Amino acid sequence: MSRNTLISVKHLSKSFGSKKVLSDINFNVVKGESFVVIGGSGSGKSVLLKCIAGLLDPDENSKVTIKDENVTHMHIIERKNFLKKFSMLFQNNALFDSLPIWHNICFSLINSGVLDSAKAKEHAVEKLELVGLKTDVLDLYPSELSGGMQKRVAIARAIATNPEIIFFDEPTSGLDPIMSDTITTLIASISEKLKSTTITITHDIKVMEKIADKVSLLKDGKLIWVDSLKNTLASEDTYVKLFLNTHTPLVN
Repeated sequence: MSRNTLISVKHLSKSFGSKKVLSDINFNVVKGESFVVIGGSGSGKSVLLKCIAGLLDPDENSKVTIKDENVTHMHIIERKNFLKKFSMLFQNNALFDSLPIWHNICFSLINSGVLDSAKAKEHAVEKLELVGLKTDVLDLYPSELSGGMQKRVAIARAIATNPEIIFFDEPTSGLDPIMSDTITTLIASISEKLKSTTITITHDIKVMEKIADKVSLLKDGKLIWVDSLKNTLASEDTYVKLFLNTHTPLVN
C-alpha cells in the first residue's frame, strides 16, 4: 500500500440476508485523488459508498482503512468522532425542511457546539459564496429554492467543515443536463480549492469525464475495472466499452 494511500478497501462484501449485494471489493484511494465509481442501477454503488462512509456495516472479513485507522467495525461513537472531518453529499440532498439555509449549512458545527448562531451565519455566508449563491437565501427554507439551488446548498453543507474526504452520492441525480454540468463543474472547482480527496458514485459519464482521476466499474456487485480516466476512456474491455457507450447521452 502506497504511503499516500488515504482510503483502503480490502475484501469488502455486503449481504442483506441471503442477498449478496457486494462481493470482495478491493481498491485504494490516494490523498487528493478523485475516485469515481460507475455502474448501472442495482450494481451496488450506493451500498459501497455507505459501507466506506460507515453508514452501513459490511460483512465479516471486510476491511476499510482510512488514514491508517481500521474503521470497518468501529464502535458507533468512535466512528462518529473519527469521521468528523469527512462529509457526504447525499443523492436527495437530505436538507432539513424546518431549518433555514444557514442552519442547514452549519448544522453539524452548531450541533457539536463549535459555532454559535451568529458565527454559524457568518460561516454559512462564506460557504454560499463558494457555491455561487448570494446571501439573500440565508433565511429561506429548502422548499423555497429550486432543485439546482438546493443541490448547491447541500454542497455548501458538505464543505462546511473543510473536510479532508468528501463522499458524493449521485451528485447530478434529478437535474437537467445544463444544471448537471454546472454542478459537476462546481464540484471539481471546490474539490481543487479544498484539496479534498473524493469518492463519487455516478452513472453519469459526463460527471466521470469531468472530475475523475481514477475510475472503477461495478457490475452485479463486483468490481470489474479500476484504472485512470484516460485508460478507462480508451479501454477495449467489452463491458467497459458497452457501459460507456450505453450511458453517453446523444448530442443533437
